[in-house]
Amino acid sequence: MHLIQQKILDLLDEKREIKMTLREIGNLVGDPHPQKIKHHLLQIEKRGFIKINKDGVISFIGQNAEFRSNFLNIPILGSANCGPATSLATNSIEGYLKVSKRILNQHVTTEKYFSIKAKGNSMNRAYIDNLNIEDGDYILIDSEDRTPENGKLVLSIIDGMQI
Repeated sequence: MHLIQQKILDLLDEKREIKMTLREIGNLVGDPHPQKIKHHLLQIEKRGFIKINKDGVISFIGQNAEFRSNFLNIPILGSANCGPATSLATNSIEGYLKVSKRILNQHVTTEKYFSIKAKGNSMNRAYIDNLNIEDGDYILIDSEDRTPENGKLVLSIIDGMQI
């Protein structure tokens, strides 16, 4: 899910229903471009999270609170090369990856994990639970695991470059 969409949903999670102009919503979520906000609102509505009525009132659909509670929003912090270090490491959040709590341990917090998009094909023979890492895959990184065991895969940042 895009960062702007997540911010709009967070805004609606607090208020449950809003009637604002696109510019007002944009200013609250950090993007003052009304057409971008309109696009993101339509995408959220298409996915069934919100309903926009003919008067411009935007409201949560009841099932969404339950849906959201079953998923974690893992921040996407960019991409990492699978091979030579050519991507610059950043700490800016590019969006969020929704991950089912059933996949991860129920006691996991979103602060513990972040995700990176794989760039390149050199990891396509690195099998993890009989699956390989392909170009464009999202990889979950446990930020608290600082002592990898022999045979484990790691994300390294060397001189500001991710590999």
